[in-house]
Amino acid sequence: MPPSLLDTVLEATRAGDAALLRQLATERAPNTTAHGMAIRAYANGCADEIDGNAVEAAANFERALALEHDLGDRRIQAAVVFRLGNAYDRSGQTVKAIEQMKRALVLHEELDDRAAVATTTGRIGALYQQTGNYQLALEMSRKALADFEHLGDRVGIAKQTGEIGTTYYYTDDYRQALEHWQRAAAALDELGEIRSLARVTGNMGNVHHYIGEHAQAIELYHRALDLHTKINDLGSAANITRNLANVYRSIGSYALAFEHFDRALARFEELGNKSGIAQTTCSIGLIYVDIGDFPLSLTYLHRSLLLHEQLGDRALAALVTGHIGGVHAEAGDLTQALDHLQRSLSVLEELGERTSVARVTGNIGLVHSKHGDHALALEYYNRALTIHAEIGNQVGMNHVRGNILDVLLKAERFVDAESVLSALDAAMNDDPRITIAKEVARAKIQRHQGRIDVAMHTLTSALAIAQEHTLPAQRAQLHEQLRDLCEPRNDLAGYIAHNREFSRITAEINGRDTSIKMAIQEKQREIDTVHREHQRHMTVLHSTLPKHIAERVARGEKVNDQHENTAVLFLDVAGFTTNSAQLDAGTVVDLLQKIFTTFDAICAERNVMKIKTIGDAYMAVAFPSDHHVEDLATVALAMRSAEFTWPHTGECVQFRIGLHIGPVIAGVLGTERIQYDVWGDTVNVASRMESSGEAGRIHVSEAFASELKRNTEYIIQNSIAESSNPESHEVSHNVSHEVSHSVSHKVSHEVSSSLVTIERGEIDVKGKGPMQTYWLESIQP
Repeated sequence: MPPSLLDTVLEATRAGDAALLRQLATERAPNTTAHGMAIRAYANGCADEIDGNAVEAAANFERALALEHDLGDRRIQAAVVFRLGNAYDRSGQTVKAIEQMKRALVLHEELDDRAAVATTTGRIGALYQQTGNYQLALEMSRKALADFEHLGDRVGIAKQTGEIGTTYYYTDDYRQALEHWQRAAAALDELGEIRSLARVTGNMGNVHHYIGEHAQAIELYHRALDLHTKINDLGSAANITRNLANVYRSIGSYALAFEHFDRALARFEELGNKSGIAQTTCSIGLIYVDIGDFPLSLTYLHRSLLLHEQLGDRALAALVTGHIGGVHAEAGDLTQALDHLQRSLSVLEELGERTSVARVTGNIGLVHSKHGDHALALEYYNRALTIHAEIGNQVGMNHVRGNILDVLLKAERFVDAESVLSALDAAMNDDPRITIAKEVARAKIQRHQGRIDVAMHTLTSALAIAQEHTLPAQRAQLHEQLRDLCEPRNDLAGYIAHNREFSRITAEINGRDTSIKMAIQEKQREIDTVHREHQRHMTVLHSTLPKHIAERVARGEKVNDQHENTAVLFLDVAGFTTNSAQLDAGTVVDLLQKIFTTFDAICAERNVMKIKTIGDAYMAVAFPSDHHVEDLATVALAMRSAEFTWPHTGECVQFRIGLHIGPVIAGVLGTERIQYDVWGDTVNVASRMESSGEAGRIHVSEAFASELKRNTEYIIQNSIAESSNPESHEVSHNVSHEVSHSVSHKVSHEVSSSLVTIERGEIDVKGKGPMQTYWLESIQP
């Protein structure tokens, strides 16, 4: 393995370059040693992680770890364990993620890699954030910050400062969060760390969105979007686009929200980011909740749930299950609502996701409140309040106290309601909606006390807040409350004025809801048209290109790849010209169709790619993988053994086959009739092997025969080392004095027979001169 390969893989991972990682795994990681295969699995795992496939990433990291475990290479072990922790994190297994990160920390400390120690310590802090253990999160983050300061790592200092800001964000200390993020952003901007700057800028947008400062949130999100786009970080750009959609949803601009969600969804689909697709699908489902289209909402939410389940992301699957419960509650099906919410709660409790546990517990209380069961509602609200208090989630505490206040007032427990209101008054709160709800509750208490004028003043102050923050639903509620207070005061003019405003705003809301539904329907029609056109385009691409190549072309990539050590097959139908001249055209085409369809299926079974057919010739390649040489040899043997007969003579159809291995260039040509093709001297030599061969035989170059021998010998050695059963070992032995290369009874990579290369001798190859070549044969074990 080249000494720099691991460092190259690590750098590509830091840069988020999944395509480069897969290229490194395919072309540079050797498949002849356990160490090389470990690097290959590690690089593929990192690419899977970047593409949002957490389960596949974890499987690759576990494979890499198993390969490296017995070799004692602490450096690669530490790297793999760290990424495995990230994969568990992405799949919602936070506790397992922390375990792996702690293992990685021990390994990094043994290696005395202080920079890796600091980075891993910071990640552990970030994971503690997710479990709701903010005290430990801050402790680990501050330790990581001290390590970076000791190292003089300005980038690490800036990033960890931002991470501390994130912890304060989770504790709802938004002032501290913004202070740390602003400090981090200034440093990152100076250092030119655009990727991290974009992330911190997006986080600041999250705060402003959460506290209702939507204009500032939109401005920051656009700034973050520009930064992510500048560095071609398309996945993060899609996330920011989704965040923008959520802001538009918050301010009731549903058509804009829907447009941005669809844009984000299209980007995630292009990138193959399944997690992003699942989360955005859920967000679209929640828009339909807002506008009251519950059937369509459930369609999207169930689709999102299925995707999360396929990804193995239990935490997000549980949250979506909770959202489904919320839809059933809105639709009045309280039994279904409670069933889904309880299932969601059970999984989240098992995973230790305490913030989400508190939220879902509160939602169960809300369902019981809708059902009129005040006692059960208060029981669940108080459970949720206790969890929020334990993890220091002030905003969560405020929301739950607001719900408790509402239940107490419905139950006419005014003394208890005053106590809860006092706690809300003493709490930090930046959310205008909570402030308004609190003032409405205060006015109800004041009215119960007979203090009508004071209640009027309280509601009037709340109305000013609703007008300032453009909250129409709250304005309508406040005008209704003020109207009802005018009656005991005999204020007819006030009653009429507030009733008029209540009716006008309500009509506006209803009219807006109708307009929103019409706008979304129109937008859906536009999107459906675009999707149909895109599907037609993809159907054409898939009919002419391999699937993964078609997807790259659809993303706008220019496909021009270089592949080392690629195995190439050329096949020709022996005697085709003579025999076809004696048959009608339909019979010839039908025969070729049967032959090539059979060959396509043989290639598909062994992960060999068909490139093209030209007349009666067939070309296929096996790009570098763990067993690509044996795969192509096995395909050649299967093609030679395929039984077809000439219709006019009844004789068997025979094939000439040539195999060679070496570097190739692969790419897509054309715009109207596009084609994926492979070029290079390797292709020319494979063609010469076929044309200089014999009917019914497989002619291979010395390079192919040598590579086949080297690979099978490696498999033999590893099979013997891994098995204690002598009968399962691969055996290599001489068949005759003519056999100069390998014979191997496959165990780890099954084939139907043993592969043998028999020396043909030196022949003169057109355009190449004298070459040593071989026949490929098989011996039944």
